This record gives sequence, C-alpha cells and structure tokens, in this order.
Amino acid sequence: MQENTGCSEQGTLVPRHCERSEAIHGPTNGEMDCFAALAMTTKLREISMREYSIAAIPADGIGPEVIAAGITALESLQKRLGDVKFNIKTFDWGSDYYRKHGAMMPADGLATLKKFDAIYFGAVGAPD
Repeated sequence: MQENTGCSEQGTLVPRHCERSEAIHGPTNGEMDCFAALAMTTKLREISMREYSIAAIPADGIGPEVIAAGITALESLQKRLGDVKFNIKTFDWGSDYYRKHGAMMPADGLATLKKFDAIYFGAVGAPD
C-alpha cells in the first residue's frame, strides 16, 4: 500500500507520486515526494520573480486615458505570467502642475525618475 503523503493540490491528498507532470516534479526516483517538489517549484518561482519599477506620467490630453489603459494591460500581464511584478508610481506632472508651480516637475524630478526601470509617459500640452 502506498503512503498517502503526496501532492495536496486543491486541498486533496493523493498518493506519494501523484499523476502530475514530471516537468513539474522532475523524474520520479522515489527520493522526493510531491510536497517537496511543490515546495521547490514555489521557491524557484520566488527566486525567478522579475520586478520592474515604472514611473507613470499621464500628464495632459489623451495621456491619462492611454496611461490608464496601459496600466490595466500591465496588471493583466502580471496576473497571467505570475513571475513578473510591475511597481507603478504615478506622477501628476503636466500642464496643470506647470500652471500651479511654474515648472513641469519638481527640481529633483530627473533624479527621482532615474531610480525607475522605465518611464511610461502620456502627453504634455495644453490646448490654450
């Protein structure tokens, strides 16, 4: 009788070597049960997680709409892939900021942006 200490996917307990693909568990050699293989797979995912910081500047005109749609697409991609994470910080720099402060961004704006992996820029320009 096989020991019932194997894979517990979706809360069910199955025999020591379950019927899941060897691509997930590796070759069956009797030395590693499915719990250990699953733990290793989870740990490898944590190690291989890709993480990106993105500065989003919607600004003016169609920019806010385009940036919002793009962020939604990135969030969907993040969810689908599972091994990538996008840390998005939005800045309110644009014509309204300029009218209020007399500059398109704070004095340390470029230094702030250099810390990001990417800058996702909308559009700048006032119709007036």
